[in-house]
Amino acid sequence: MITIDQMDAAPSHGGFPLDEFDESTRVIYVIGETDTGKSTFCRFLLKAFSEKYPTAYIDCDPGQSFVGPPTTLGALIIRRSEVIEERYLRFTGSTSPRGTLLQNLSAAVRLKEKAFEKGVSRVVIDSSGFIKGKVAREFHFNLIELLKPDCIAAFRRGYSVDLLLRNFRERDKIKIKTMDVAEEVTEKSIIKRRLYREKRFQDYFRDTEMGEIKINRFGLHGNIPDFRYPEKWKNILFAFCDRENFVVTLGIVSEFDISTRTMHFYSKPFNHREVSTIQFGSIYLDTSGKQIGRYG
Repeated sequence: MITIDQMDAAPSHGGFPLDEFDESTRVIYVIGETDTGKSTFCRFLLKAFSEKYPTAYIDCDPGQSFVGPPTTLGALIIRRSEVIEERYLRFTGSTSPRGTLLQNLSAAVRLKEKAFEKGVSRVVIDSSGFIKGKVAREFHFNLIELLKPDCIAAFRRGYSVDLLLRNFRERDKIKIKTMDVAEEVTEKSIIKRRLYREKRFQDYFRDTEMGEIKINRFGLHGNIPDFRYPEKWKNILFAFCDRENFVVTLGIVSEFDISTRTMHFYSKPFNHREVSTIQFGSIYLDTSGKQIGRYG
């Protein structure tokens, strides 16, 4: 079991009044640029809500992810205060929504659906900081359209968030709460973000073992490498997924045999019977967690 406190301390957040969220507020979408305090606020909401309700936290940042390794979106299902009981992951194949917009949209929606299937009554969605620019704002617009939150909690810094919120201010069914970014919030450097991703990958692949599997037995999707060039397969990151396309485990290809369609890989131990599909990503990793290239 994992306690909420292991997600970092969940502060009072300046005495934010939880009565702002009435009984009709079931889904809260937290939005803002990178390093504005979104995740800290989400932990505050999660800790407060889980004392009264079965609650889900959905992590929508595939680069600085907490619930799972980078390249995944994840949901934590909490049925009683302080205890995380269930975890679900979806693979996007990249550490940024850019270039994998459909995978990120699908993942977030399916995680929300799974949370309600599991009986939660509150969902806190921690969105990614990918919001600057027209493509990013359109991505969030469509994500909000699909997720249908009852409330958007927005941290304001710059103009990107305000431009996005204009599209929802006349919606009767969506409440909008805006907050200023706390002065003590500091921005992480690009290097620090990269080191975080490498450390998360390194931790995930620490206890791996070699395996092999004939891929013809499974559905294949994502950024499938070219079968004509086995060198394109080496070090590609992929996910073994179950029949609902939730992650069973991630793996790194070590070799692909064209003649037998056998894929050799590194992964954590897993139950092969749970695997229904193989989803390929767009990045190459070595087993130390360092990204060594992109595919496609």
